[in-house]
Amino acid sequence: MKRRAVSLAVGAALIGAVLGGGTTAAEPPERDLDKADELQLWADAEVDRPDERVAVELLLDGTRPDAAGDAARAVRSLGGRVTGAIPGHLVQASVPADTLDALRQADGVVSVRRPLRQDLPLGGASGPFLQLITGDQVGHTNADAWHAAGHTGAGVKIGIVDGFRGTTWQAAVASGDLPEVDAAHTMCQLAGDPCDIWATGIAHGVAVAEIVHEVAPDAELYLATALTAADLMAAVDWFIANGVTVVNRSLGAELDGPGDGTGPLGAVADQAVAAGISWFNSAGNEAGRDGRQGNYYRAPFTDTDGDGWHEFVNPYGPLPAGGPFEDLAMDCGGNLLSSLRWSDWDDLAGATDYDLYVFSTPGGNRYHAGFDTDAALAHPDLVTAAFAEQGPGGAPPLERLGGTCSGGTVYLAIHRYAANNGTTGDTLEIMAEADLETWSNPYSAGYPIVDSANPGVFGIGSVAADHTIAYYSSEGPTNDGRIKPDFTARSGVHTVGLPTFNGTSASAPAAAGLAALVLGAGHASSPAELREWLTNHAAVDRGACGPDTVYGYGELVLPDPEAPADPADPHLACAARFEPLAPTRVFDSRPGEPAPGPKGKLAHERTVDVQVAGVGGVADEAGAVVLNVTVTEPAAAGYVTVYPSGAARPLASAVNVVEAEQTRAATVTVPLGSDGRVTLFTKSAAHLIVDVAGYYVSTEGAPVAGGRFVAATPTRLFDTRPSEPGAGPKGLIDARQHVDVDVLGRAGVPSTDVAAVVVNLTGTEAVVPGYLTVFPAGGAVPLASTVNLGAPGATAANLTIVPLGTGGRISVYSSHGAHALADVVGYITSDTAAVDTAGLFVPLTPTRVFDTRSASSIPAGGTITRQVAGIAGVPAAATAVVLSVAGVDSKLGYLTMWDTGVPRPLASTVNFTHQPLDTRANGAMLRLGSGGRLDVYSKYGGHVLADVTGYFLW
Repeated sequence: MKRRAVSLAVGAALIGAVLGGGTTAAEPPERDLDKADELQLWADAEVDRPDERVAVELLLDGTRPDAAGDAARAVRSLGGRVTGAIPGHLVQASVPADTLDALRQADGVVSVRRPLRQDLPLGGASGPFLQLITGDQVGHTNADAWHAAGHTGAGVKIGIVDGFRGTTWQAAVASGDLPEVDAAHTMCQLAGDPCDIWATGIAHGVAVAEIVHEVAPDAELYLATALTAADLMAAVDWFIANGVTVVNRSLGAELDGPGDGTGPLGAVADQAVAAGISWFNSAGNEAGRDGRQGNYYRAPFTDTDGDGWHEFVNPYGPLPAGGPFEDLAMDCGGNLLSSLRWSDWDDLAGATDYDLYVFSTPGGNRYHAGFDTDAALAHPDLVTAAFAEQGPGGAPPLERLGGTCSGGTVYLAIHRYAANNGTTGDTLEIMAEADLETWSNPYSAGYPIVDSANPGVFGIGSVAADHTIAYYSSEGPTNDGRIKPDFTARSGVHTVGLPTFNGTSASAPAAAGLAALVLGAGHASSPAELREWLTNHAAVDRGACGPDTVYGYGELVLPDPEAPADPADPHLACAARFEPLAPTRVFDSRPGEPAPGPKGKLAHERTVDVQVAGVGGVADEAGAVVLNVTVTEPAAAGYVTVYPSGAARPLASAVNVVEAEQTRAATVTVPLGSDGRVTLFTKSAAHLIVDVAGYYVSTEGAPVAGGRFVAATPTRLFDTRPSEPGAGPKGLIDARQHVDVDVLGRAGVPSTDVAAVVVNLTGTEAVVPGYLTVFPAGGAVPLASTVNLGAPGATAANLTIVPLGTGGRISVYSSHGAHALADVVGYITSDTAAVDTAGLFVPLTPTRVFDTRSASSIPAGGTITRQVAGIAGVPAAATAVVLSVAGVDSKLGYLTMWDTGVPRPLASTVNFTHQPLDTRANGAMLRLGSGGRLDVYSKYGGHVLADVTGYFLW
């Protein structure tokens, strides 16, 4: 349904409920209205008479050292009062309604908005059960065995953030399901003002507290009700003052940041963790499975007819008849808490401005904000529109609805108010808190706090009784590519507060209770130690093998009370051996080339699925593959991402190109989708080529002889340049010629029991553009490339795994003449080696382990050390990892990565070309050094980032 041009959005609280039927009123006259006028309309509607005041958040200018002090002084000078704050983010205040424009202009303030609200679920059971409820979660989690062993959470203080109905709590006390709680153990604050915690009328928190108490019956409970983000900050300060070490928050909230854990609510959780608190948060109920609708929508902004209204798509398949459409149907039966976020966080001052609307009828009239509120209330089509938060001053790219709806279907619409930065491809996200007509599951676990990167924050999803994921449990990854949820736990349990308690709200308190048992038993003493213990001892792998963005690191079920001090790898059953292959082409999009298609250049920001299992020598049962991916003839600078088919696209790049018509290649290790395929995404239009170098197949935890990776400090195997000290053969490899290189007994490779060698092959001093191919000696030169050299004199490197050929040698072929050198990083064992599990591969969802762009670059000739083991799913005892490494903004030169604790080797990991500032990616298989760390050296400086895609058993 196409729409007329729109004017501006109405303030969030102008209309608080969905309106019923009636005759259509005449459209009011148009009126020019800027965002400041809208802000005043919102304030007028929010005035709490007779005080004539309105609650606001002043977002702070992070570049000013005393922005909070400046904002607070402005509030007081205008007759207001400060009611709360989140350091570095915002000041909450109650101010006269006619001061908002002045506050927008105050020093240290970038924007003024209504306060960010937490989602305090209303309602609950009409009447509580009055009998003792058997604690379902006790048996589900094996907590009963811990109780029998004397581990009951004694000495641990647990804070619960929620709403609490006093009559329901007392009923639970009377039935023996909850303890009495005195005033010293409660705290309530609504927009900075104290309140009666028992008068909120919310049964949800009572049910949450029951689960915590049944799992950890002797833990001491502290209850807090907080409406706004600043109220939550006050609750955290109160928890800290009272010695709380575990917090459960089974609440959502309006979106407040870019989805990487850096918003105001994330800062509140960070402060709690810094004080030693382990924070457990429900991961959200936004997914839709098993024929049920989801609550989250994600897609690029699309406007093919140019009228400014977003055209909704169906992420799961074909559009309904008549699509694309500009209204998204939503079932609404309560609060209008829908939030809109878009991907313009890197340039707040120049961000595109979108407005979010909700209408009672599809095709409802679009109205201007500058008309009488009473007229709007009388109109049946207009429901409400979001308070326009984006605008002058660099406010975050967010919109939030407000008010309530009485039931039935309403319709969301998004209008682009101003494309200030000229961007039309922003990714839009809607957290609807209600069923949507079309929805997305991946990235739906993007609520504030849940998206935290802090290891002390645990996002908890839900599993059903059969241990499969609950239909509603939100999925990751986060917007910056990390795994969420962290863990899952059972839901669908019985409580006094809610007779049947479903949702991730019921799973999080079970996890919090387990944490109290573990802490009380002395198995951990900090949030980081708790995470490691739960991952290694209590996470039962579910779903796809290894951690993933559906189940996280597994379902939390406690082991026997006396857990082993040195556990086996929790994902041993996922371990796989490697089967090396001579390089084989399995995909080529270029018309006229012999490899499989589909043929034709991929368009900008498009994907293609490539069949790998059962092709090119890859076994049907392969679980992961090692691919060499080449991009050629790109229309512009960009990158290619490779990931399992059917999965969410991760924040990772396999190949980077920095200019049009460039040809580059990189090696990537990637799990296969359930259909045996991988998906390739290209940022810019380009041709793509895929060669397979081998595959991983599961051993189901059994030790094997062949196919295990033995890592080594990078060591130079050969260098054809006569002027360089490395071993030969020496001399330029002429066009269409190859050289053979001995491997056995050299560069740390033993003389026996070796099936393949893992090398980083570098081509340099190219005579003309061409490529190098490495393959088993004695075999024919394959239709494949290992390193692409795109210009005379070019240098490039690529990781490869090469089966040994005749005489234990490998061959290096040059298409047009170049020098070559190679560094050994390890080898693959043969079937004559000893039987063991050491060196078996465990795949991981690609997850960023470090990125210097968030700190400072590596100086020229400088070395940094980065932790890898113990984070991002890599166990602390892992011996080696598989990474995708990218050097960013680097001058001509190279990066070297190696195991911490040994001298820097004569080797390179990533090589850069002659562009003023180059960006290039490469695969890496590296031994971890002292403390599970890696060292990174940069010849001429720049940034480096790394995504882990798997690790090797010890």
